[in-house]
Formats: sequence, structure tokens, C-alpha cells
Amino acid sequence: MRHRYGFNELSRNSAERKALLRSQCTSLVLYERIVTTLAKAKATQKCIEKLVTRARNANNEIAKLSADANPENDGKAKAINVHAHRQVARHLYTEKAVAKLFNDIAPLFSERNGGYTRIIKYGYRNNDSAQLAILEFVERPQKDETAKADKKSKKASDKKAAKVKKEGVERRDSGKVKQSKGVSEKVVTRQKKGN
Repeated sequence: MRHRYGFNELSRNSAERKALLRSQCTSLVLYERIVTTLAKAKATQKCIEKLVTRARNANNEIAKLSADANPENDGKAKAINVHAHRQVARHLYTEKAVAKLFNDIAPLFSERNGGYTRIIKYGYRNNDSAQLAILEFVERPQKDETAKADKKSKKASDKKAAKVKKEGVERRDSGKVKQSKGVSEKVVTRQKKGN
């Protein structure tokens, strides 16, 4: 029986376990999907669900306060925002992750009460046969299609510019290459004569 076991210790002491979970949560927020062992995924899921709930609740409260025209609510909204950010920042390593959680991820789940992540069993690791799992958000932020198109066109133009530049360098260097070949041939012939 598994009575009175509150959480998985993951074969680590408390400081190592806390650092591991912070790292896993930060990576999940930044990349929206991570591959890890099944035990670590279950432990991380427990932690990240609480963080998303805190961010979602803060965003909802701020939205309610900003809907009212009362000027006193601005101070309350700011206090709620600062407090929620600090509470979440305790469990994430970077400020970038905190900002992404509040601005991109929490608004996706404004109507959902829990169940923000899913665990998909992924197979077994080669060296120690540990069971792997994918931990990801159920809903993921949509990337702008226009931004993708702009990025592709920029890459294509950069490739064309690099190709033209490379061809120009080859044309200019073609005379130098012949000269260097001639010099190297002369050096080789002199060495042969010396022997």
C-alpha cells in the first residue's frame, strides 16, 4: 500500500529536487514541450499546474478589476499582479519564463479549470531503460503566420545575397588562385632541382 506518501522524492534530497523541478518547469514554460522520464514528468506536472492556476487566477482578477472604472482598482490590480509574479518567480529560474507564463500561456487557459498539461509515454531510454515521457501543454500559443512568412522570405533573400557575394569573391579570386598555383609549382620545381 502507498499510504502517507505525499510525493515522489526522485532519489534526491530536498534542495536537489527543488532545483530539478524549477529547471523542468522553466524549460516547459519556455519550450512548451519537454522529454523527460515518466517519474520526473509526473512530479513536474504537479508543480506546473499550480503555477498556471496562479497566473490564470491573477489575470482573471486583474481583468475584473480593470473592467470597473473605479480608480482605486488600479492600485489593487497592480498589487495583485506584482504579488502573483513574485509567487510564480519563486518556482521559475528566468524572468523571461515568468513573463511568457503570464502573457502567453495563462490566457489560453482562462476558461479551463485544471488539466493544463498532458503526459504522453514516449518509450524507453537506451542506456538504462528508464521510461520516457513527453510533458506538454494541452493548448499551445499560436505563432503568427505572417511572422513565419517574413522569416522565410528573409532567409531566402539572405541565401541569395550570400550566393551572389560568394560568386563575386570566386570571380575576383580566380586570378589569385592561378597565381598561387604557379608560385607553388615553381617552389616544387626548385625543390626537385635541388635534390
